[in-house]
Amino acid sequence: MATTYVVSANATTGFVGRCEPCKRPVRGTVLTMADHLVIECPDCQGSVQAQCVYGTVNAMQCDPRCESATGPVCTCGCGGINHGGAWSKPGTMLADELAAYREAQVKVEAKREQREIAKRERAKSAFEIWKAEHADLYRLLYDQECQGGFMADMALYILRGQPLSERQTEVAERIMRQDREREERIKAEAANAKPVPAGKAITVTGEVVSVRVEPSPFGPGDVSKMLVKGDGWKVWVSVPRSLANVNLTSPGNHYGLMNKRVKFTADVEASRDDASFGYGKRPRAAEII
Repeated sequence: MATTYVVSANATTGFVGRCEPCKRPVRGTVLTMADHLVIECPDCQGSVQAQCVYGTVNAMQCDPRCESATGPVCTCGCGGINHGGAWSKPGTMLADELAAYREAQVKVEAKREQREIAKRERAKSAFEIWKAEHADLYRLLYDQECQGGFMADMALYILRGQPLSERQTEVAERIMRQDREREERIKAEAANAKPVPAGKAITVTGEVVSVRVEPSPFGPGDVSKMLVKGDGWKVWVSVPRSLANVNLTSPGNHYGLMNKRVKFTADVEASRDDASFGYGKRPRAAEII
């Protein structure tokens, strides 16, 4: 076996590329400093994107493997002068070489297709396993019962046949569970709804379930409102000054009133659309109980 002594590796005037319509390599000779060039296919005269041949001069002798090469790197004694030279001739003069090349390319494509099929089968199997393990979530997302946001994005995965990641599944199932709990709570409240006590100077006793700060309708500044839940009814009313002055402030819980039971007097008017909901005015004599 001959020892290779590398002397230099320099760009040559040769360029090697592949003609896709003819399914064959193409060799051209152009004097230029570029590494990439468009050359002409000797069979169809079409344009071929080619790379410059870099020749490595060494002690090895040039042989037929060099002239029939299809890549841009030459490592034999010719320094790239003869590299891929056979492919500068029309295909009819290289029937055996061209047939062998095309046969090799068919095998390469067949292996690539087999890998793609195996990849798709693995993905399909993973999706079916996920689907079986998370049937409720799958049905929810597939039927697109969710509107916008994160769940809508997850529905796109399902429609493409892609399983959700472990973290995505965890978040989606939590949202699904919370939505269902909220629906059940709304149904239960509707079933147990009672007319809100309405009239002048009504004593309201209940639990604060929501507190919100919104712009005042009467001029500059904000006004604090709270939703008080009683026995089957709710009242939306301004936070009384006596409660707003209580030092119970905490982050995300205005005045610290959330989940507190309160008692106050107010003029209450029932909603026209929902007899169990009322609007309170002029709240007074308020206290936390």
